[in-house]
Amino acid sequence: MTAWRVCRSRRVPDPGMVASGDPMTNLPADAPPERDLDLVRNYHVALGDAPGTVDETTWQDLAMDEVFTRMDRTVSWPGSQVLYRWMRVVEPEDRVLEERSRGYRILRDCGSWMDRARAVLKPLGDPGGAFLAPFLIVGLPEQLPRPWLYVLCALIPLPCFAACARVPWLFLPGLAFLCVNILINTVLGPRLAPYYPAFSRIHALIEAGLRIAALPDAPALPEIERLRRCRPAMARVQARLSTLSVDRSQLSELAAAFFGYLNMLFLMDIICFLRAVPALRREREELRSILETLGALDAAMGLARYLQDLPEGHVEPAFTPDRDVDIAGAWHPLLSRPVPNDLALRNRSCLVTGSNMAGKTTFIRTIGINCLLGQTLHFCLARRASLPRLPVQSSIRRSDHLEAGQSYYLAEVDRLRAFVSAGPGDPPKVLLIDEIFRGTNTQERLAASTAVLDHLQKGNLLLVTTHDLELGEALGASFDLYHFSEQVVDGTFGFDFKLRPGPVYTRNAIRLLELRGFPASITREARRLAGSGRSFGSEASLTPGPAR
Repeated sequence: MTAWRVCRSRRVPDPGMVASGDPMTNLPADAPPERDLDLVRNYHVALGDAPGTVDETTWQDLAMDEVFTRMDRTVSWPGSQVLYRWMRVVEPEDRVLEERSRGYRILRDCGSWMDRARAVLKPLGDPGGAFLAPFLIVGLPEQLPRPWLYVLCALIPLPCFAACARVPWLFLPGLAFLCVNILINTVLGPRLAPYYPAFSRIHALIEAGLRIAALPDAPALPEIERLRRCRPAMARVQARLSTLSVDRSQLSELAAAFFGYLNMLFLMDIICFLRAVPALRREREELRSILETLGALDAAMGLARYLQDLPEGHVEPAFTPDRDVDIAGAWHPLLSRPVPNDLALRNRSCLVTGSNMAGKTTFIRTIGINCLLGQTLHFCLARRASLPRLPVQSSIRRSDHLEAGQSYYLAEVDRLRAFVSAGPGDPPKVLLIDEIFRGTNTQERLAASTAVLDHLQKGNLLLVTTHDLELGEALGASFDLYHFSEQVVDGTFGFDFKLRPGPVYTRNAIRLLELRGFPASITREARRLAGSGRSFGSEASLTPGPAR
């Protein structure tokens, strides 16, 4: 049998955004208590990957754990877990996405009802609530063999003691059976005890479902109707859980001792376990439906509150039938002062140039996050959004895999090889690639980058960042060029984080060395070399040749 363990852990802010020079805000004032993301993932892990699941590399590249944390305004563990599942799996049906966004709109206009519903769900936010989902999906206990024997052992002492006034010798078999019951409880009790808290939480889940189904002035949401249809099943399971749903830690010392002796002598908990297990297994699908319905309702209420509080606004996306992108005012959810940017692509890919910290990586992350949010939660953080209905994959946050003996370059090669190896039946994708092949020398980097990007853009939508201006010249036939640039004004160096069309023309790298106090001899030599016309890369043409 499996025992579910409750643990506490604090979420740690992801360093990816901080390392890139992007400021992050604190969590919102009405954010839920700190939750262990491993426990939040319990429901997703128990269900397993589905078609459209965002792969782990892309999820980490886009800092989606932090995006989830920022958006999570749920009050219960089921709500948080369902929201995580929504964000992790692209929803293929437009009808489901439209139903979700309709729910946000309805709930925003039902503030009083929403407050009452959230108060009902709040008890499911205690730490043990995280284990309801895996318990119902994969962890239900098996029935004990020969259950009638335990019932018999529990009942026999009662008629023996009742009849011992007339037949005194019956006291001995009654006493013997009490000893047998104590032995059974000593051996079997510890094996069953880990399940009792779960039974108590299922009782709390049912109680929440019944109370929300009965709340007056409920909005016209499918979740409410599903809860009302499940009321007979909830009542059946609630009756079977009986004393196992009692929180004995809240009883007085005398009452707790009384229950303890009854359980030890007459196997009360074991008998209740025997009654509850068949009911739980029989009603498993109904209970899962209740859990997921309450979780979906909590997730929708949390998102309604999140969207209501957004100062920068949001929009429901339109989906384009091809690789076209038209997004205006797109912003990143983790930035304290986001700078909105626009992007328009007509069946072409995008190459973004510019210096470090200018905003290139944050921009392609912004587009990737909005592509995912549009296809999972049906809103984008933008003023206008028309996006392709395509899976998103990325190669952004590379690191040395020391245990596997891999370098930056080899790790990137393996990731890009997975992109290139897509079969002819695989759908097109949105591919986000940051500083392609930066771990190798200039000449081979330019050659390999040109060949790989030219191959990948045939059928996919690419958003690529690079420092190599030569790539723009080589790939201009199939890539639109954009850039971010730094500004040096009155001796002050900074960025405005605005995307501009075309290649970058400003060259302030040597000027930045001067502003940072590098010796004049170094900056003079750097200017001399930069003005000498000397090539530090390949002199060969990198224009893509015909496909072979």
